[in-house]
Amino acid sequence: MTQTCRGFGFSGRPDTPQQAQATIDFFKAAGCTVMGGLPTYWRTLNNEAQSNPAWSSVFRSFDIISPWAVGRYGDNAGGIEAWSRLGEAVGLTRDALWSLEQVTPGVRFAVDAYVNFARRAPWQEAVCSSLTEMFAPQIHKDRLATWPQHYPWIDPDGLAYFRSRIPLAQRDVEHGLKVTLAHFTRRDQQERALTILQFKLDILWSMLDSIEKAFPA
Repeated sequence: MTQTCRGFGFSGRPDTPQQAQATIDFFKAAGCTVMGGLPTYWRTLNNEAQSNPAWSSVFRSFDIISPWAVGRYGDNAGGIEAWSRLGEAVGLTRDALWSLEQVTPGVRFAVDAYVNFARRAPWQEAVCSSLTEMFAPQIHKDRLATWPQHYPWIDPDGLAYFRSRIPLAQRDVEHGLKVTLAHFTRRDQQERALTILQFKLDILWSMLDSIEKAFPA
């Protein structure tokens, strides 16, 4: 299960590094993957982040880090903000979206499995697993061409998430492919790469199956 903790380490807030670390440790001991909604400048401890150097190790103890970027990018929204707007475009409130209350157990299990893989595997294997996005740029283009027709109730502004992903996905794929080709050079390594990609595809199929069962057409 993924547990989100937001607000730790922002300037002007009374929480301490010790309190935050105790909270993180509590959820980890309960078996949760802990995601932190952190200040954008969590690495450098300036601007809206508290400057106490003790926060640095606290921030890095999260399993997943989601920097808070709402309003920071103007019309060129960051990925998390664009995704949030997509949720609003289909009729969800931000509170409902971030509560994760509508995430099915099967999706939670699949996401946790992937996060644990990426956290524990060599970083080159984690990068290799991203190559399931090789066809993402064209998929996003197809969505933008057909979704307004099939889903007219979706606010068109929310589709900016997919428009932004077209160049970003292409960049990510090119980088991932470069790393993978440089690292997986032997036959056994290449077979390992195929196993990794099959694992990632299984994750994606598990998510789709869970969603389809929970929300049948």
